[in-house]
Amino acid sequence: DIDPRIVELSRTHPLIRELNEGSLGDPRVTVINEDAYKFVEKTGHTFDLIFSDLPDPNHEGLTKLYSVQFYNLLASRLNPTGILSVQSTSPFFARDAFWCIYESINTSKLTARAAHTYVPSFGDWGFVIAGHKEIKIAPLLPEIEYRYLNNPMVTNMFVFPEDQGPVKVEPSTLDKPIIMEYYHQSSQKWMGH
Repeated sequence: DIDPRIVELSRTHPLIRELNEGSLGDPRVTVINEDAYKFVEKTGHTFDLIFSDLPDPNHEGLTKLYSVQFYNLLASRLNPTGILSVQSTSPFFARDAFWCIYESINTSKLTARAAHTYVPSFGDWGFVIAGHKEIKIAPLLPEIEYRYLNNPMVTNMFVFPEDQGPVKVEPSTLDKPIIMEYYHQSSQKWMGH
């Protein structure tokens, strides 16, 4: 989080620390409280796995984190066989915004796959998974027993019902941050404004 107080609260509050199992106190964890765009722009590190779990693009300050330019920066920090996973809002509640994120990533130097799953606190939620090469769907999981997941479930994450499937949208860029317009159009639809 960009706000160090949120991280400190998560590190010290007994109930939150119990939920995160003290992970923020683990010596293997390094917390950097900085604007994500600036961090990615200046870091010299490359990564095997990048999780972009950012707030929804609901105001102008966040649109740069959903732009083709940001995804190109992430591509430059992703190892050749690395994977990028991006929280991409809901394909049900914000269909155009979801597919705009997909289109923006696919327009960058990465190859994208759209996915979604049910998250109890959010509903049907979307993600875009990308890499320098095409992401193969199955089998994604090693042949070990998982408590809540199996390969058929993973395969189904990449299948969309007709009312959530791809729509024609433009990619979002720094000079044309269309993602916010798509997001607000969806919000108005669901909020009745």
